[in-house]
Amino acid sequence: MRLCSFILIAGITMVQFWNPAEASGAKDGICKAEALPPNHLPVKEFNSSQCDSKDPLEKNAWEVDEVHSGMVACEKLDYENGHAPGISFVNCREVTTPNCPPHLDGGPNAFEIREPAECAKLTAVLGRRLQMQCVNQEQLRSGTYPEQLGNRGWIAFVRSDPQACPPQDSGPRTEASFADLQGRTGLVEYPFCVATNQSQLKRLRLSAVAEQIAEPRVLLVRRFFSTLCPPSPDNEPNAFVLRIVQPPTTEPVFACSDSLGRGSDSIPRSRGRGRTGIPATLPSVGSPANLSPTPVEPSWSIVRRFHDDKCGGGSAINAIQISYRQ
Repeated sequence: MRLCSFILIAGITMVQFWNPAEASGAKDGICKAEALPPNHLPVKEFNSSQCDSKDPLEKNAWEVDEVHSGMVACEKLDYENGHAPGISFVNCREVTTPNCPPHLDGGPNAFEIREPAECAKLTAVLGRRLQMQCVNQEQLRSGTYPEQLGNRGWIAFVRSDPQACPPQDSGPRTEASFADLQGRTGLVEYPFCVATNQSQLKRLRLSAVAEQIAEPRVLLVRRFFSTLCPPSPDNEPNAFVLRIVQPPTTEPVFACSDSLGRGSDSIPRSRGRGRTGIPATLPSVGSPANLSPTPVEPSWSIVRRFHDDKCGGGSAINAIQISYRQ
């Protein structure tokens, strides 16, 4: 028989389960109305007399487990607000399980969590198109991507050991994921390692402050310590998460200061057109849709600087809000 009691951890009410005959196999329980404990995901729903029920037809509690590779979770990893090191893992694929609430259409209702390296054959991260290719380091440095991708709208990030791809006449090659920036905007739900992406980060930062057509911008929105990435020599966070933004935006956009490079503190807070405004081509006001568009130059500026734990610990200013406007 399984027994339970209530405990309070970091302000979260937990339903502690244990089986006297098999304590090592027990999991913690939590009311669905409560926030999940850090680095945990729900793995099974159940009914508890200790939890309130808004709908008698729905179960009111979760069994939760610490994030680890191979688990099947009822909710996906939250790269925007979730804790590290849990977000070092990947929402590898959607699956169906009787342990999680069913969907009306009978489709997948859970997520298989894996280490990034274990998803080597992954071609999409929950709807965002990725393509895997073997490329050499010169291609990565120069941005000369495989011909079948074309050079427009893709960004490459190393995601596995160089030994995954046999060398060719052009030299050693490595496997990289190519994220399609022409797809929908939003969070790229994938943790990238700093150590294997130095050249890509440099190109990303240069593009963030370059005058160019109003194409999607790629911003760092999380910097954290990952148990699955090589350590940084300067003891800085060794992993990051990206968001793709399409200017102009109606509200200021959050980003880690490192999106603009180490020298971003020298970029002024400008309410006019920034010194690195982003040119765009949009129809002029009142012009018929079939006429040639009139060039309009949106501007961007840093409107706020502050500290946010999403971009690293301590108290130093490490985050910004960027205004992209037309």
